[in-house]
Amino acid sequence: LPQQALGQLAFVERAVAMVVTHLTDPAGLAKFRRLRRSALHKQVPTKPEHAEALLRAAGFAPVPADPGGSGAPEFMEWGPGEAEALAPAVAMLVLIARVQKRAKAPSGMRSLAAPLDLDVGAADVAQLEY
Repeated sequence: LPQQALGQLAFVERAVAMVVTHLTDPAGLAKFRRLRRSALHKQVPTKPEHAEALLRAAGFAPVPADPGGSGAPEFMEWGPGEAEALAPAVAMLVLIARVQKRAKAPSGMRSLAAPLDLDVGAADVAQLEY
């Protein structure tokens, strides 16, 4: 359902925006760059694997539960390098904003079926509001 997908996008948007807005605050970045997978599954009970895939595309990666890496990951962490992860994170925020704008359009949910322009430029980034 489109409403469930929009809920997943809203969760991903919040998680990525918290990281990006705290880039200049080391304590805030340390706090928000790690996301507990159980919290994700609680916040996004329907198809949380879709939200995880979006988070991976935005620069998050699963962190192994133990040093050997044999257990299921308990956390997802943004980075580790800010330079490599920043572009995908900002691009994800722009694309989510486009989808949300379409959902609010007069044609409503029907407009979500149309192809999405994946080109992201500086003007798109400048229009983000957080």
